[in-house]
Amino acid sequence: MSLMVETLTIIANRLLNMDPQQTELYFLEYGLQELLDVMATNTFKMNEMAILCYCFVQSTNNSHFRVLNKISEKMSIHENGRQVVPFLLAHLYLFESEKISGEIYSLYYEHALRGLHHSSAVTRTKCITILSYLSRIRLEPILPLLPLLEKQATEQSWELQGQLLILASNGLMQFN
Repeated sequence: MSLMVETLTIIANRLLNMDPQQTELYFLEYGLQELLDVMATNTFKMNEMAILCYCFVQSTNNSHFRVLNKISEKMSIHENGRQVVPFLLAHLYLFESEKISGEIYSLYYEHALRGLHHSSAVTRTKCITILSYLSRIRLEPILPLLPLLEKQATEQSWELQGQLLILASNGLMQFN
């Protein structure tokens, strides 16, 4: 972790300990947009900085849902928003609790579904990554997407094909 991200993580932790509600409110209102702007211009920074989206909020389903909604809202008007959101969600999912709420599941699912129609193989790969994560929780909503996912199998991108294999493996494990 870079020194800057580590420093911001420490600051976030201290602010959350002092006043969690105000910290979340100020972050969502004033800090998140700037963070998203930096990450949207450089995917390497996004890889490093994604954790900051959750550092300034409590580690609850409700707080995470508020952050995800704000990200969706703010990125819907951003120039690269349709590409950035799947990248970011694929990273943020790693910070979700094992018991994610139905609303969070639906939000991830909807964004993954939208991104599967994107022209970029990289964006589609991130969406399949999200579906792979979701398939570990509930496979049923993903099954209707099989015809669309099958079309992705002819893609030349090894990353996309790898994510399809992971998704298939997760699906097979559900029937075990």
